[in-house]
Amino acid sequence: MSIEDNADRHYANRYRARLRRQRSYQADYREKLKMSRTPDREDMAACLLRLVVRNSARDWEHHGANWERVLVKHLSERGFDMQATSEAFRGMLDREVLRLRAKADREQSDG
Repeated sequence: MSIEDNADRHYANRYRARLRRQRSYQADYREKLKMSRTPDREDMAACLLRLVVRNSARDWEHHGANWERVLVKHLSERGFDMQATSEAFRGMLDREVLRLRAKADREQSDG
């Protein structure tokens, strides 16, 4: 066994130990957030996206077109395809419009 092999094994063991500590820390942190009912960044982002989509679906002329431009601009700057981003956003809007119409139809038939 050479010195290099021994050093590689040593660093690999340290690396795996660091990954184990990080996994443990992340699990504890997620549990702490869950117990304190504190939203994390992903929860807030998902909520904001739902609100944007809902408001855009209700009032496309006022909200939707602006949000689509902003979203496409920012995601294209991060390397995403502009056309695919626009289509994905409009698909989300289409599904939300259908959901809102179904809800309105149910409310109308109930009362």
